[in-house]
Amino acid sequence: MPIPAAAAPPPYQQAASILRSEIMAGRFTPGQRLPAYRELQERFGIANMTARSAIAVLRTEGRVRTVQGRGTFVVDPTNSGQLAPEPDRDPDLRDLVVDMQRQIKHLTERVSDLETQLHQVASTPSAA
Repeated sequence: MPIPAAAAPPPYQQAASILRSEIMAGRFTPGQRLPAYRELQERFGIANMTARSAIAVLRTEGRVRTVQGRGTFVVDPTNSGQLAPEPDRDPDLRDLVVDMQRQIKHLTERVSDLETQLHQVASTPSAA
């Protein structure tokens, strides 16, 4: 169903509104991938940037999360905006998220260690 170009609100907001309604109605469920930009362009009769802007609205609202090279996925609103765990649907994505969480934990610990060392150096009287 093409969106009228002269209608208000702008086409990207109309597309975002339709997708939002479909997410809320359960047509797209947490963890499910939304159609690609090209599919949205064809479905709504909009330009690529307009489709991207519509997805950006939903991303800003915390309804979807885009994973580079994978697509845009509906997030679970009851799980602090995280992707719903669906290991059968995309185990590669789950593994990627788990690996990233492990790396973040390691980096957080390393930063904490460095802050402790810096504090120790800063509190040691200099031998001038």
